[in-house]
Amino acid sequence: MTVYKAFWKVLREYKVGVIVYIIIILALCAIVGRSGDDGGRMFKQEGYTILVVDHDNTNLSKCLTEYLGGIHTLKEGDYDEDTLKDLLYYETIVAYVEIPEGFETGWLAEWDDVKIRMVADDGLPAGMYIESQIDAYLTHLRDYVNLDMKIEDAHKKAVVAADYGRLVTMVGEENDTRIASSMIAFLPYGLMGIILSGLLPVLLRFRRKEIHDRNLVAAYPAGKRTFELMLGTMSFAMVVFLLMAGLFLLMEGKGKETEELVTLLLNLLAFTLTVSMIATMLSMLPLKNTAQSGMITTVLSLAMAFLGGCFVPVALLGESVKRVGRFLPTYWYIETTERVKTGSGLIECLDCMGIQLLFGIACIAFGTVVAEIGNRKRG
Repeated sequence: MTVYKAFWKVLREYKVGVIVYIIIILALCAIVGRSGDDGGRMFKQEGYTILVVDHDNTNLSKCLTEYLGGIHTLKEGDYDEDTLKDLLYYETIVAYVEIPEGFETGWLAEWDDVKIRMVADDGLPAGMYIESQIDAYLTHLRDYVNLDMKIEDAHKKAVVAADYGRLVTMVGEENDTRIASSMIAFLPYGLMGIILSGLLPVLLRFRRKEIHDRNLVAAYPAGKRTFELMLGTMSFAMVVFLLMAGLFLLMEGKGKETEELVTLLLNLLAFTLTVSMIATMLSMLPLKNTAQSGMITTVLSLAMAFLGGCFVPVALLGESVKRVGRFLPTYWYIETTERVKTGSGLIECLDCMGIQLLFGIACIAFGTVVAEIGNRKRG
């Protein structure tokens, strides 16, 4: 493992730049992740302060209260009728929702005499707004319960189905309203910056003419040397992947379904491998010295992130920019995240991951051809 050890030894010479880049990217990801907790949505249901009193204390009533609490601010307390009128009059609350005892039993049996009582100011539209939310939630919940789902499982799907904000998109655009305010959409820029700033100067060092010529006459097998160099490249890429995946799980992993997390992490892994192959291809090009790697890292990372929709929605860019973006792995990375947001599973996203990897393989093929032409000219 001589070459593998030498790889990490050379990498340590660039550790200051790599560490600084990692700190900057992690800080930016954390800031973007916290500012994008709404998933980059263009519309969000407005919330009010309401009072919910649950006399039923069943799974259904608890799920309904949880749903309302996810949109509105719930006020606690037990008040008499006069106090409730004062709270509504002074707009301390905009609505009072009372879930009667026996509500779950009556709702499951479809009894008409068991209903939720809601009191609101008739002069404000908030009451009708909240009532429509309750009706929409219970309607979707019944649809899933009728499919023999438990109330707890049906609740998770009904919350998503009743969230009509997810259906709002920019007028005139169907598939390109890509909002990159969530951290998972910002990660490609960080990955490219860290991997390219670490790998590119190291690989260029190994491909210097004097080192290349010395390796040709060395007793160390060429195949083993290439394998260990690839192993070092993949090892460094996996370290960066684990750092980014850990940050993502820490900042945005809570509350996500297992399949959603697996799909997003596999998408991140596919992009990591693709960037590693891009770095390998760049090292095969006739670059004069390692000083050029910093400029290449900055320009390439910013350009691919911008054209792929990591910073701004592709819909806001011109048609020519969109056409260019579709050829980049960042575009298909963002496409995967958008599909996951709309409920697509792993199988539906495999084509996007495959396109990213094919881009990387094409880069390796191109770099190999260029390197072979260079070798023949020198030979």
